[in-house]
Amino acid sequence: MLCRTRPLCVRMLSSNAAVSKKVLQKLRSETGLPFIKIKEALQETDNNPDKALKWLEEKATEQNWAKAQKLSQRETSQGLVGVFQQKDFVSMVTLQCETESVAKNENFISLLYHSAIALQQSQENGAIGPDDVLDLTSNNQKLSDMLTSTIGRFRRKYPG
Repeated sequence: MLCRTRPLCVRMLSSNAAVSKKVLQKLRSETGLPFIKIKEALQETDNNPDKALKWLEEKATEQNWAKAQKLSQRETSQGLVGVFQQKDFVSMVTLQCETESVAKNENFISLLYHSAIALQQSQENGAIGPDDVLDLTSNNQKLSDMLTSTIGRFRRKYPG
């Protein structure tokens, strides 16, 4: 809609209803994402918080994959080794990162744990190749999704 008082003034009216501040704050506390991203998600999903959360997760996964590809070329001199034993099977996982502070973080340790469990479960079904590791699942979630989610969390806390 054009403003009549100023020839170059353009006023845009949103077709979506106003976004509730309470919903914005709730999603902000759950996700840690900027308000602008949350508002965009709510507008895309007609102010449905559940759909907005799913939309945000999908977008985060896309962005985190791009970040993961970019970061894969960096040197990783830190990390952890995880060993998991169950019955007659032992799995050992090496997970590398750039800094010691990341290696000590609970999200990184959780990723290591889930990677070891997923590898353990796959051993019971036979050997797997290195290219198949990211397709393994733990807690009904693919390791590739866990990896991108973890990278996204660290990139928000440690930009650079």
